Amino acid sequence: MLSINNISLSIGKKRLLDDVSFKVAKGSITGILGANGAGKSTLLKLICGDFHNYTGEILLDNQQLRNIPANQLSKQIALVRQHESVSTDIKVIDYVLLGTLAYSHGRLNENAYLKAMKALRIFEAEIFCQKSYQQLSGGERQRVQLARALVQLNSDDKEYSGYLFLDEYSAHMDIYYQRQTLEILKSLILQNSLAILVIGHDLNIALEFYEDSLLLKNGKTIAFDKTKNVLTTHNIQKAFNIDVKLVSLEDRAHDLVVF
Repeated sequence: MLSINNISLSIGKKRLLDDVSFKVAKGSITGILGANGAGKSTLLKLICGDFHNYTGEILLDNQQLRNIPANQLSKQIALVRQHESVSTDIKVIDYVLLGTLAYSHGRLNENAYLKAMKALRIFEAEIFCQKSYQQLSGGERQRVQLARALVQLNSDDKEYSGYLFLDEYSAHMDIYYQRQTLEILKSLILQNSLAILVIGHDLNIALEFYEDSLLLKNGKTIAFDKTKNVLTTHNIQKAFNIDVKLVSLEDRAHDLVVF
C-alpha cells in the first residue's frame, strides 16, 4: 500500500499542497481529481521524488519513501506522463525496452524482448513495434508509453508488481481506446500485484472505474473516499464551481454526472 500522510508543500511563500492524506491499495484504481491548478500534478510529482522539501510522510509498502534508493524505487513505481518528450528517432520496440533499464543494467536478452512484445500486445500496440516512435499519433504514443511502464514493473518475470502512476495518460486517446485501456488496466490489477494512481478529469469515467478518489481544490483535500461518496453534487460544485445533477440509469451500476 502507498500511504500519503499529512503532506504539505510550499515553494517560497506559496502553499501548493496543504495537509493532504490518502491511500493507494494494491488491486485498485485510485483517482486524483480536481480542476486545473488544484495540485494534482504537483502531488504526483512529489510522490515520484521531484520535491524533497515537503512535510509529512509517504510510506511505500511500509517503507519511508525518502529512504528507498532510486534504483529500487524504479522497480516499484512507473510513471506515464501526459506529455513525454522523446527527441531521438527510436523504434517503438526499443522505446518499450527502456522499461527494463530499471533492473537489467542495460543488458538485453531474448526475455527482455518477450516482455516488451507482451506489453505491447496487452495494449493492442504490437503492430507498431518496428515503427519509429516519432511517426505515431498522440494516442498511439500513449499506448506505447503504457507498455513501457508495464515492462518496468515486470522485474521478477512472473507478474506485474508495483505502482503505476498515470498523469492524464488518455489526453490524446479517442473514446474507444480510453475505455479499452481502462478495461485492460482493471483486468491487470485483478491478476497481478498492481496498484494504479491516475490523474483524470472525466468524472463519469471516475465513477465507473476508480474505486477510490481524492478530490482536491487549491492544494487542499475536499474529500477522499470511495469515488461514489466523493463525487456528490455538493463536492463537485465546491471543486469545479459548476452545478451538476447525478442521474441514475437502470442499465448502469453507477450514477451519471450531467452538466
